[in-house]
Amino acid sequence: MKIALTSVEKKDVINGTVKIPEKTSYIKKNAFNGLTDLKTITIPKSVKKINRFAFYNCKNLKSIKFCSIPEIGSDAFTGCPVKEVVLNSFLKVNLQTYKDLRYIFITLLLF
Repeated sequence: MKIALTSVEKKDVINGTVKIPEKTSYIKKNAFNGLTDLKTITIPKSVKKINRFAFYNCKNLKSIKFCSIPEIGSDAFTGCPVKEVVLNSFLKVNLQTYKDLRYIFITLLLF
């Protein structure tokens, strides 16, 4: 059974982050759209797909940690000033997906 994260609100952001439930299998389009309080996010291993515009215009999102290799829709992180992407394995990303991400520093965490 696929479980979607459909919408996140400002009240869900605690200390600059949102806890995505471990059983979430995908993040829907615009789920985090415009959450200016969001600063960091960890994408759990259960997430297999992040749809287009999922984090669109999260103007303070600086750090993303991927616990697995999800499929990432185009423009998923457009408008996000991400400075750090943390991976625990090799991640191939369509450059268009990150077209607005500037100054990305990648840290590889091999478990």
